[in-house]
Amino acid sequence: MAVFGPLDTHSLMLKGLIGPVDPDGFRRIQKRRVLPWGEQYYSHISLDVKFHDPGAESSFVAVPAHFVSPATLQYVGLDEKTAVEAYQAWCGLPPQTFVTSEPGGGDLTKRFWRFMTWFMMRRRVDGDDGSSDEEQRWHYYLSEYGVSQELQAIMMSPGHSEIRKGKSCIIFVVESMQTRYQGLVLIHAQSSKRENELEKAVISEISQAHFRQALFKQAPAEQY
Repeated sequence: MAVFGPLDTHSLMLKGLIGPVDPDGFRRIQKRRVLPWGEQYYSHISLDVKFHDPGAESSFVAVPAHFVSPATLQYVGLDEKTAVEAYQAWCGLPPQTFVTSEPGGGDLTKRFWRFMTWFMMRRRVDGDDGSSDEEQRWHYYLSEYGVSQELQAIMMSPGHSEIRKGKSCIIFVVESMQTRYQGLVLIHAQSSKRENELEKAVISEISQAHFRQALFKQAPAEQY
């Protein structure tokens, strides 16, 4: 399942606002086109900056091309090695694993998130019970869980010290991953919204063309 819809991708590529899928499974998209509030939050970034322009890196952000991929597992906070390991575990599961009876329980994005939670909780280290916020111990846990250096730095920042005192490392990791995954779902929803708008515009244009054609056929012939 692609994060960006085909019609939306085509439209963005024509404008130079999204790049091709890179070998690592990510693709770069203009920051103003990522999330619903991107247009306002990144209004200082010009849409004239294309993904292939020199120095365009600061105007674009890397997003996984597909939900079910090692790229998504890295995006939510796993290091490359653990992301590959997790993806291989997913591929080895029976097709209907993590399908639930609730409405939308078979949705692929929900199933993949249930898998990620299951995969991480199985890695829980003995002693990780939230009884200590000792930095050395937390760094050990984070390393054992295969958390990326980028997410580790965020979780171990002074601003999160109170969170570390109140919950286990694995729960904090899973919650952080969930927040990022929900962000990816929002990115997909924003792409779907753009696709709907494009489809409506095309339908409107076709309808207007048919209307003009009908008027032309009904117009009385000129008298000479």
